[in-house]
Amino acid sequence: MSANTHMDEQIQFARHNFENHQALIRFADTKAAAALTLIIFLCGLTIPIAKDAIPKTHWVVGKGALSSGLYLLSYLTLLAVLVISVTLIDRVVSPQRATHYSTKQAAKGILYYEHVLTHSDNSTYYEAVRQATSEQILRNLSDQAFELASIFNRKTNALRGLRPVILIGLCSSVVNTGLGLWIGRW
Repeated sequence: MSANTHMDEQIQFARHNFENHQALIRFADTKAAAALTLIIFLCGLTIPIAKDAIPKTHWVVGKGALSSGLYLLSYLTLLAVLVISVTLIDRVVSPQRATHYSTKQAAKGILYYEHVLTHSDNSTYYEAVRQATSEQILRNLSDQAFELASIFNRKTNALRGLRPVILIGLCSSVVNTGLGLWIGRW
């Protein structure tokens, strides 16, 4: 196997890795969007019920104070879940910047968007790509794959934190809806 063939295989591997991480990042963003949809749906269920239930809550012991308190607690918990979820989802879908590039690498960068924009115009960038060695292309692909892996890791950590919050929100919504329908019949 020639050195050139070996370099081509390395570039193909780095490109595959790069594309795989892009797909994983898109998947994480899609999961965050689905989670936001679920949380908004759960919150949306409680609003019509709250219009009927809140005026009928009782705060006298023995006259429904426990049910009224649990209803209010589940309602406030669901609102807290909404705020926490939106915060965590923002961490997932916000644009991410590179954190691992050195200023020395910027001069040889031809893949990362900030490096592309360091060239004065598209012709200058074209020349930089045209003159790039296989080693430089491999370096850029591997650097970018590493950056994408880092971005995916940050997004995944935020999604992991979102899961228990959604479960709490689901439980709060069930309790809130059940108690709200019951209180609304008083």
